[in-house]
Amino acid sequence: MKKLIALLLVAIMCLSLVACGSVNETSGKKAIVGEWKATDGNILCFNNDGTGNLSDSEFQWTYNKELNMYTIHLMFGINFSLQHENDIRYFEVMGKQFYHADDYEKGAKAEEEAAQNEINSYIEGRTKIEIGKSYDYAEGVTIEFLGATIVDYGDGHVCIDAAFTSESSVKQESIYPNYEMEYKTHCIYDNVNTYWCSSYSIQWGANLGEYCGAEELEPGSTVETRGSVYSISEYTPTLECISIMICCFEFGGTEYYMDLSEYLK
Repeated sequence: MKKLIALLLVAIMCLSLVACGSVNETSGKKAIVGEWKATDGNILCFNNDGTGNLSDSEFQWTYNKELNMYTIHLMFGINFSLQHENDIRYFEVMGKQFYHADDYEKGAKAEEEAAQNEINSYIEGRTKIEIGKSYDYAEGVTIEFLGATIVDYGDGHVCIDAAFTSESSVKQESIYPNYEMEYKTHCIYDNVNTYWCSSYSIQWGANLGEYCGAEELEPGSTVETRGSVYSISEYTPTLECISIMICCFEFGGTEYYMDLSEYLK
């Protein structure tokens, strides 16, 4: 909550935020009175007397009838308009939607559905990876996906585990960089938020510490290796709050995705 307050103060020193909306049946000064909740746990309260509070911070608020707009007065004014969509009352401040307490459950469910629809759009048209199945990776080389592992290399990684098999006619090669694979990892965290990260390649067996697996593929052999597709840091969602994680990539002219969600539990 204190983080949101700090963000508000920084933002209003730069500009007055406006979430535009149309005049509707929720307009009017008293329409804002009451408790409004965001899915991250923050609560804004507006009182009849023009006062309000967010966590332990109090503020004044006013209503402009001509513009059908409300203003939260801190160091500067934060402007927003009340919205009404699918019988859900809400307004937006700092990219967060606050729902009327009576509409919160419907609003939160709508955000969850929107996040799931976004994930579905990424996997649409892609082939789901089957664990234990071999795929043609390159001429004379196949890859079998073994699953995923969470490995702590100091900051932590979610890694895909795989086995490469080469025919005897294939010369010895380094798995990295010869078999690098561009990827993009998407996830849903806190049930309603989405996050993604990407790289030009999965660096099989490279730069991942002592648990990276094989780096060389010899003729007629099978080797197991590992590649990081998600790094855990103070700037990324924690695994505890991630409910869905998928990794999208392409090889052999086919687009695939691998569902990593079960490996996070």
